[in-house]
Amino acid sequence: MRNMTSTTRFALLFVAAVVTTIDGIAQPIRSKANVSLQIDGSKRIQQIDGIGINANTRSWNNKELQPALDLLLDSMHATIWRVIVETVEKWEDANDNADPFTFNWEYYNALYETPKFQKAWELIRYLNQRGITDKLMINFMGPVPEWMGKKTIFPQYDDEYVEMMVSFFYYAKNVKHLQFGLVSPTNESDWHNEGPEINEHQYSRILKKLIGRMADLGMGNVRYVAPDPASMQNGIKRYIPELMKDSAIMSKIAHLGLHSYGGYYANIDSAVKHSAYPKSDFWITEWNAWCKGCDDGILGEYNYEHHAPSPFSYWGMLEYEPKTKTYSPRKNFYAIQQVSRFVIPGSWQVSASDPGDSLTVLAFHDAVSNRISLVGINKGHRPVTVEGSLANLPEINTFELYYTNKSENVHRDADIPIRDRVFKTTLPPDCIFTLTGFGDKNAAMKGAMTPQPPDWYAGDIHVHRNCGDEKILPEKNLAPMLEPNNLAVISVLADMGNGEVKDSRVDLLKVNGMDAPQSQPGRIIHWDTEWHWDATYANFSHQALGGHLVLLGLKEAHAIWEESPYKVLDWARKQKAVSGFAHFQYLNDSVQRELNCCIPIDYPVEVALGTIDFVSEDVYGSISPNNGTYNSEAAIHAYYKLLNCGFRPGLAAGTDYPCNANEPLGTLLTYVKVKDNLSYRKWIEGIKNGRTVVSRNGHNEFLALKVNGKYEPGDEIQVENKGTLAIDVKWTAIKELTGRIELVSNGKVVASQTGTAKPGEPLLFKTEATFTKSGWICARRMDERGHETHTAPVYVIVDQKPVRASAEDARFFIAWIDNIVKQTGPGGAWSKYFTKDRETIKERYIKARTVYQNILKESGDK
Repeated sequence: MRNMTSTTRFALLFVAAVVTTIDGIAQPIRSKANVSLQIDGSKRIQQIDGIGINANTRSWNNKELQPALDLLLDSMHATIWRVIVETVEKWEDANDNADPFTFNWEYYNALYETPKFQKAWELIRYLNQRGITDKLMINFMGPVPEWMGKKTIFPQYDDEYVEMMVSFFYYAKNVKHLQFGLVSPTNESDWHNEGPEINEHQYSRILKKLIGRMADLGMGNVRYVAPDPASMQNGIKRYIPELMKDSAIMSKIAHLGLHSYGGYYANIDSAVKHSAYPKSDFWITEWNAWCKGCDDGILGEYNYEHHAPSPFSYWGMLEYEPKTKTYSPRKNFYAIQQVSRFVIPGSWQVSASDPGDSLTVLAFHDAVSNRISLVGINKGHRPVTVEGSLANLPEINTFELYYTNKSENVHRDADIPIRDRVFKTTLPPDCIFTLTGFGDKNAAMKGAMTPQPPDWYAGDIHVHRNCGDEKILPEKNLAPMLEPNNLAVISVLADMGNGEVKDSRVDLLKVNGMDAPQSQPGRIIHWDTEWHWDATYANFSHQALGGHLVLLGLKEAHAIWEESPYKVLDWARKQKAVSGFAHFQYLNDSVQRELNCCIPIDYPVEVALGTIDFVSEDVYGSISPNNGTYNSEAAIHAYYKLLNCGFRPGLAAGTDYPCNANEPLGTLLTYVKVKDNLSYRKWIEGIKNGRTVVSRNGHNEFLALKVNGKYEPGDEIQVENKGTLAIDVKWTAIKELTGRIELVSNGKVVASQTGTAKPGEPLLFKTEATFTKSGWICARRMDERGHETHTAPVYVIVDQKPVRASAEDARFFIAWIDNIVKQTGPGGAWSKYFTKDRETIKERYIKARTVYQNILKESGDK
C-alpha cells in the first residue's frame, strides 16, 4: 500500500498480501517513547475505488470455490472482481470456420457447454447473485490456441482472436444472461507465458477491433481495463501512449490497468497528467510482494508451511487443503482485511505526516459515511506510543483499534478517546493496525457560518448527471448534494453536443427556463446546457475545434451540430442566455499548438467579437489529487490577458461533476453578489456583469474587495488625469487558514500581505494604488497550490480611455489567431474541422485579429 502514491483513483486487485508473515516484516528497530502524527483532511491524495480479487474460473469445481468467494465478499469486503478465463486449453483448438466475421454458432454452442466454460458461467452467475455486476471484469489469461500462434498471436489471426473473445462475451450476455461491465482482453502481453506476447501496436489494433465488434453486437456499453502489462514501465512508456493515440479506444477505457510486484512503482500518475487524456485513472490489477518460483508452485521466499499449491497458488490469500477441498485464510488475508474492512470504496487517502521511528501510516476519509481510518504498520519489536491530531475532518469522539500480528487476527483492542481532535494510544509491536471511527455527519452544519456577506451567494455553474459512463445520477440526489458546500445555486447541464454526457435526449427536455422541481428554499437547481464536440474524440459522429460552451439561462435546448461555436452563441444570445467558455485550466501560458478534448481554442476570437459573457475554470480544486493535471494559474493568466486588452468577461468556476472524480459539488465554486432576493436569473446576470469571486477551496473562505470604500468587483471608477485609490481586502474563513493576499493590477502583483484568517478573525489588508492610465485591480488569496480565491476586477477608467494595459498580451492573441488560421488552412493539421463554413469562419478569425491589431496600436506600450 505504501508504494501506491498515485494521485488518481485506483483499485488494488490484491493477489496476495500487504504483508506476508508478520514476524518477518523487518529487523528489530528500537522505538521511541512517543511519536507524533498529524492528519489533515484538506489535503487529498487519491480516491479508492475498492479492493479487488483475481479469481480463476477453473477453480469453481461444482461450487467448491463458493465458500472462498463468500469469505472474500463478506470478510474481505471485495467489491471489484477480475474473473480469469484461461485460454491455454480446451478453447477454440480448431478454427470454427475460415471467416472471422461469421460465427459458427453450431461450433460455439457446443464449445460453451463444455465443463471448462460451465465453470466460468457458474462462477460469474454466483458473483452476479452476490451483487457483483458493473465491477466484474473478465480477463483472458495464458497462451492462445496453437494454430493462432500459441505464445503470440500471428497478425493474420488478429480477427480470429477477436472473434473468439466476442463469441464468449456474446454467449455470456445473450445465452447465459450474465452481467459484467468490464473486459481486460489479455494479460501481461509484454511477458512470457502469462498471455500472448504481443507488442503495443498489435495490442492496440486488437483492442480497437474488439471494441468495434462488441458495439456491433449490442455490447457497446462494456468498457475496458487495459493494457495490464507485467512491467509498469512498459505500460507507461509503450502500451499506454499507443492506446492514447486513438481516441476511439480511449473513449471506451474505464481504467488503465497496471501490475506491480515487489513494491515497484513507476510514476504513472505524472505520465497520465501530462498526457492527452489527463482525466484517466488507473487500477493496479495485480499486486504482491515478489515470490521467486511461486508461479511454478515452487516454495521460495514465502515458504508457507503446510500450504500445498492451490488454484490461488502461493500468490493467494487463501490456503487450499486438497484432502478436504476446503479453503482457509492465510495470515495475509487478515493483514489485507485491516485495509479492506475499514477503507470504504470512494474513500480519499488524505495527508498523514511521517511519524518516523518504526511506523508507516496512511489515513483515509469517506465523505459519505464520514468514516475516518488510519492504517499502518509498526515494524518495531517494541510498542510505540502515538500522539495524533486531526485537522479539517469531521468531529469524532472515539477510535476503535484493531490489529493483526503473529498471534492475533484483526483483534479489537480498547477504544481510544479523542478530545479536541487529539488522541493518544500505544500500538502493539510487530503488527499491522487500524484506528477507525465515524465522524458526526452534521457537525459541519451545527452553528454553520458562511465566509461571505449575506448578499453574496455560492454556486456551482457546471454540474452533470453523468460523465460518459453508464452511471446516471438520479435527480432526487441533487438537492442533498448542495449541502456539503452549502450551495445556493447549481446549474445542471444537459449535453447539447455529441451526447457523451447521458442521457441528453431526456435531460435536454428539462431546459425550460424554470427552476427544477427538486429546488428547495435557499437551494436553486436549474437546468441549462453545455455544448461540445470534442476535437480529439473520433468515436463520435463529428468533432469541433472551438471548445466547450456553458450556456446559462436558456428557455429551451436541443442537440446542435455546428463546426464553429459562433452559431451556437448566436442561437443562445437570442434566448438572452449568459454564455461562456469552460475548461480554461487546460491552457498552458503559450499559443496552443496541440489539442485535447476541451481546450477553448476560440476564446480570444469570441471575446473579441463580443459573443462571450464569461470564462471559467473547473474540474479539480486546489486540494484535489488531480490539481497537477491542469494549470490553474494559466487559466488566470489568460483571464488577465483579456482584461489587459480592455475586455470585461465575467469570471466563474465550477466542478464539472462527476467528471471530477465525483468530488463534492462546489469544490470549485462561484460567489455572486445579488441585490435583494436571490433568483437564478439574478445570479447568472451577476456572473455576466463581473460581480463574482471564485474559490478553488470549496465554501471555506471569501475575499471582499472594496475600492474607495464602496466599489466592488464589476464596478467601474472614473478618474481624471490621475487617481490614488484606497484598497481594502478582507479575507474571511470558516476554519483557520494561512496564506498570502495579493493585490493584482493589470496582471502584476502590486502589493501583498501574508497572514492567517480564522473563524471570526478575518485578515484585513489595507493599501493604496495609483492609476495614471486606465486599468483594473483585483485581489487573490495565494498559497503553495496557487490561487485559492480570486475576485473579479474593479475597473479604473482614466480620462475616459479604454484599458490598453499590455501590448505584449495583444501580440499574444494575434499570434494565437495566426496559428489557428495557419492550422485550419489548406494542408493544416486542423483543416479537417471545417468542411462547409471555412471561409466564413476564417473571416471571423481575421476580424478578431483586426480587433487585437487595433488594441496593439492603441496600447502605446512598445
